[in-house]
Amino acid sequence: MRSWLVVGGVAGILAVGSAALVAGCSSTTDPYPDENTFCEAKATAECTTGTTGGVAAACNVDSSTCISARQAACVSAAMTALDNGQTYSPTGAVGCISAVETAYASNTVGYASIQTVEAACGQGTFPGSMPAMATCKTSAECSSSADGGSLVCSPIQAGSSILECATPLPVAAGGACADFGSVCATGTYCLGSDTTPYLCQAGGPIGGVCTVEDGCAAGGFCQINDGAKEGTCVQAASQAGAACTSDVQCGGGGSPGSTPATNFPFCDFSVAPSMGTGPGACESGQTFAPGSDDCKAFGATSQ
Repeated sequence: MRSWLVVGGVAGILAVGSAALVAGCSSTTDPYPDENTFCEAKATAECTTGTTGGVAAACNVDSSTCISARQAACVSAAMTALDNGQTYSPTGAVGCISAVETAYASNTVGYASIQTVEAACGQGTFPGSMPAMATCKTSAECSSSADGGSLVCSPIQAGSSILECATPLPVAAGGACADFGSVCATGTYCLGSDTTPYLCQAGGPIGGVCTVEDGCAAGGFCQINDGAKEGTCVQAASQAGAACTSDVQCGGGGSPGSTPATNFPFCDFSVAPSMGTGPGACESGQTFAPGSDDCKAFGATSQ
């Protein structure tokens, strides 16, 4: 567990048993040697990238206000990642800042760019630390594999509730998935029993029954009420403004570069839904302009 120090209104990191990390310091080999310098650089890139002043100017927000808001958000995300057993990678941070500068060079950021940034600034910058064969709960905890990819958190054998980090073995729809590390194609799940072979089978159809383990076919998501073990496969929202709690409910949520199931795959938590109730609304991406809801997370206080 780490303690988080607030200095001058901006959160920073204080590793237990060590001196406070000083924001703004740099290294000739690692431009962002620690989480503080990374978050400062990421916030600056998000707010001021571009020749016209970046998002801060587009939202009519003072750049220092924008940077402060984005730095606080970065520190919060970093704290969560570190507390979940992930580690900080100065090399990965370079890729994150580059992705942010590319994405936020425009005042309209599409879903593909958002996915790229999330991957580079998420597990790309805060990779897992658990080695192969280590017990895990999620793939985010697992480190890189020998070939440079990421390990996945997998049942030690088909049907087991014991999970360990493993080298991923992609399996196409209909393929056998009993091996340790098997990863079924999108929209399919490893299903079987003691008497039938485990195969990557299509998830439930719209209106069908689903569980956390046995989800829904591509384009749908499993809607499970609190406390329930089973739910219903619901069609991903295909209209802008539909209420959502995750990208999956909007038809997104795949790996960077994958084709979303709808034209509005991003669950934007800065935008209030116009249809239904929920914390976010399905959108095609982010748009920054005076009065835009997306500006709220960048320091705008009145819309």
